[in-house]
Amino acid sequence: MENNLMDLSTNRMNNITWTIADNYNFIPDYKIFKFENNDKINIYKSALAGFSYNKFQIEEVYNFLAVLTKDNPYPDDYYKITELILEEYFWSYYDKYRPGIVEFRDYTSKEKFNNYKFRPPRNLAQELEYAYYSRKLSHVPKTRQMVVLLLNDIMNVKNIENTSDLILKIDEIIKRHFHIHLNINYEQNLEKSLKTAKEKDNLPKDLKPKIEFKKRNLNILDKDEVEAAEFNKSSFLFEDKEIDSELDENNIITENFTKDNYLKDLAEKVYGKSILNKSNSLKLENRLCTGIHDGIQLLLTNGEFGKTLNEQFREAEKQEIKKENLEHFNKNYLIYKRSITKLREVIRREILTDLNESRHLSTNGQLVPSLLWKPKYINNNKIFYKEKKDEIGTVSVDILLDSSASQIERQALIASQGFIIAQSLTDLNIPTRVMSFNNFYNVLVLRIFRDYFDSDNKNQNIFEYTPSGSNRDGLAIKTVSYFMNNTEFERRILIVLSDGKPNDKINLKIIGNINKKAKDYIKEDAVKDSSKEVFLSRNSDNIVLGVFTGEEEDLPSEKKIYGNDFAYISNINRFSDIVGNFLKKVLINELD
Repeated sequence: MENNLMDLSTNRMNNITWTIADNYNFIPDYKIFKFENNDKINIYKSALAGFSYNKFQIEEVYNFLAVLTKDNPYPDDYYKITELILEEYFWSYYDKYRPGIVEFRDYTSKEKFNNYKFRPPRNLAQELEYAYYSRKLSHVPKTRQMVVLLLNDIMNVKNIENTSDLILKIDEIIKRHFHIHLNINYEQNLEKSLKTAKEKDNLPKDLKPKIEFKKRNLNILDKDEVEAAEFNKSSFLFEDKEIDSELDENNIITENFTKDNYLKDLAEKVYGKSILNKSNSLKLENRLCTGIHDGIQLLLTNGEFGKTLNEQFREAEKQEIKKENLEHFNKNYLIYKRSITKLREVIRREILTDLNESRHLSTNGQLVPSLLWKPKYINNNKIFYKEKKDEIGTVSVDILLDSSASQIERQALIASQGFIIAQSLTDLNIPTRVMSFNNFYNVLVLRIFRDYFDSDNKNQNIFEYTPSGSNRDGLAIKTVSYFMNNTEFERRILIVLSDGKPNDKINLKIIGNINKKAKDYIKEDAVKDSSKEVFLSRNSDNIVLGVFTGEEEDLPSEKKIYGNDFAYISNINRFSDIVGNFLKKVLINELD
């Protein structure tokens, strides 16, 4: 079991490194950042590794160190020097880019310093470590003069701008402080590493890793890798000890999960607390999670978190994402403001007026003979025309945003589109609910940004929209349609913003052997199921519209799912015209 727990620890550390490196297409090498028997220190070291992989071509540093340490009886000295140079370089970055790491950095400093109170350093690497953290805690290290001089050079990182500078810094320190025989292989390796590092450092800006940690380049990854990375990065920084005790208790690394709620509890710590108690949640799952969705669990959340370290990290991350999305919206404010105004006027002038004077289907009124089949075959009793409804309140709109990882590059755009529709509708006091959906392992997460009768300022929550994980469109549409069918609204509209690519592979083998009974939701099966749920929702008198937010190559799938009732918006300037005319066409034609 000890080895299994170590494997789990390595997986967790990889998750942190990948997330901060903003790159999931490599296996981290931790010879520089060696793990210890302390989770908090390991989290900090993984963060340091992530920053290092993001900023520098670390593989070239390792190539250089490989020759330097070959046949050397004390390789740890050179790895420790490199680690401390990197740690000093990034010391102040955490406050700005990853404030959740600051606590782990400060904890590591105190823990390392205190450890040497009880056992003195046994080698140069430990002496350097002791002296470094002593200084960070404003103590004068009691150590040899040569260690002080070496540390002075290590902490002088002012002239390091790129990988070449980093390698030259290490080379300078080695030659100044160590009397070793540096043969021709060393010099050739140094020259080769510098050349390769310069080539990579000089790549065009859009191809180089960025320290901002905002955008992920999905083009270099296949779908499974994207999902795996998104899942992995969503499960780190756990402070809750019950998670680790569950892993130990159930031996889930080598066996199947024995606690059904393990992943759902995990999802709550990543996406927010459930708004349903366990009993009601189970009833909902038993009713909706059937067929191809058997074994899927449901998490309905409004994005509120608890007080644990991990949850507070998630809250801070949520606010940072909201800030990013708002920056995009404000940058394009005039375009988006105009879209809101135009869409609102189209709805007010052309749609609501016609609706107020139109006939609509009801459970009483003038019988429509052609609809007599509905009660028997689909249990729908709305087979009568009722003349004229004069209240706007008879119309409700649900907006459902696909928040799977494939939408990462369109994050701010989709958040803005959802906001435009919601603001246009709520300006007219039309009951509007906005949710996003994605899957986290076998859990369908429905994040509620605003409900029907919330105040307009809740529309701002839509900018908390964050893509991650996979997507099970059919179950999301089925669930939201079920909620809609249990309201009193006469005309119910569902607008789904998605990329036409339903895809949810259950067993990605990311944490142990997840062998849930849920089935993979991929390819044609996923498209067919999504199409079926759209059809069933429409047959229960919901109007379902698709707004396509994907790539042109996926349009055929979108068409299969939504038929002709979908809008493809390639130009944001025409957003209000297309959505407004589309709503008018479908709504009015539905009632003629």
